Amino acid sequence: MSESIKRREEVLREVRRHIEHYKVAWDRIGRYGGSGRAALDVLEDISQREGDIPSMDDTEEVEEAEAEIKHLREILKTLDNHDKIEPLFAEQEKQMREVYAIQANCTPATVHSLTSSPERSFPCVCRWQEGRDRHSRCD
Repeated sequence: MSESIKRREEVLREVRRHIEHYKVAWDRIGRYGGSGRAALDVLEDISQREGDIPSMDDTEEVEEAEAEIKHLREILKTLDNHDKIEPLFAEQEKQMREVYAIQANCTPATVHSLTSSPERSFPCVCRWQEGRDRHSRCD
């Protein structure tokens, strides 16, 4: 077996492991029903706003985003089971970051084979990595 095939299989096993951990956290969130969905919505909003901050140049805009995040965190604390759902959401985010890191560290051919394989459960990170040549096959 060639070295590249071995490497691809090793990477795919690692990606599958992260996806499995992600799915376990997702299933656990689902057990909380409507309260899980409400907390998940707020956590996704918080995550989105936190992700937007590094691209903001205006101090006032950053302050508004931080105030909105603080307000969302206060709302989160009022929701049922938020204390159980928040760590599960954090686990999902961690697993996604791990898969993105694997993709970012792979050669373009490996990234394409990972993102076009049936195991693909996360979007290709090439689209979001500014300052890096994007892979035409991933667009």
